[in-house]
Amino acid sequence: MSQINTQKVFKVMVQLIDSISKIPGLFHVVMSSHDVKISMQIPKKVFTIKKNKEYLVYLDSKPISNEEKFDFYMQGKVISLYKNDKFTINISVGGLIVSIEMFEHDFNFKIGDNVYLAIALIS
Repeated sequence: MSQINTQKVFKVMVQLIDSISKIPGLFHVVMSSHDVKISMQIPKKVFTIKKNKEYLVYLDSKPISNEEKFDFYMQGKVISLYKNDKFTINISVGGLIVSIEMFEHDFNFKIGDNVYLAIALIS
């Protein structure tokens, strides 16, 4: 029996990096392209993302192969899903929120599902 490949890869540019004044040591990062917008909170101690650089963002329902060298790797749970003119998935990663907005999607995520997210700099 073959498994369905649920991995999705987005090519994005970092648009915004801003420190969160109410929570020292935490950054708000926004990455986007024409079809996706990713907004996340990242602790300073693991922060390696740079503004105006392109990254590949991998999203999957199972652990992502470590064949790639990732700048950032996270595991979280889906806490909410919305579908209006775009599809929004909110993921909790250790209490921090990652929000992904897409205009088209082919995921079968449900609330409570595990989600794996990896980010790699495009060299």
